[in-house]
Amino acid sequence: MKEYNLEGSRITDLQSFLKEFGEMVNGSGGYFGADLFQFDDCLFGYGGLEYPCEIIWTNHDVSKITLNKEMLIHWYTKMLKSFEADFENNKDDIFVIDMMDYYRGRIKDANDNEYTLFDEIVSMIESAPKRNKHCQIKLTLK
Repeated sequence: MKEYNLEGSRITDLQSFLKEFGEMVNGSGGYFGADLFQFDDCLFGYGGLEYPCEIIWTNHDVSKITLNKEMLIHWYTKMLKSFEADFENNKDDIFVIDMMDYYRGRIKDANDNEYTLFDEIVSMIESAPKRNKHCQIKLTLK
């Protein structure tokens, strides 16, 4: 099983997480998505992970503090505003309506349940094998 080591003490926000993850998988300057959705896509074989693999996230407790609920709310609010602008131009687009509802729900979850950006990332990684049996990923938090 291929092992990847992610150093949590170098992660201060979403962009630094993506940079660290990309370099962990693909070397210096490596890419693993420019946002949460592209990161999730990369988990499914588009980013260079070798399966089966284990991602060992050291100092995850530091990342858990920095990747907080405010960062998650900021991300989903930004996405919601983008879709609201699209909605103004196409009020019948079911996809846009569904995505706006999804973003509002994620913002509500963050506020009501103290759900964080760290939680969202962990959920994406841990759920990848359930969503696609090819993605044999184990996440270990240290």
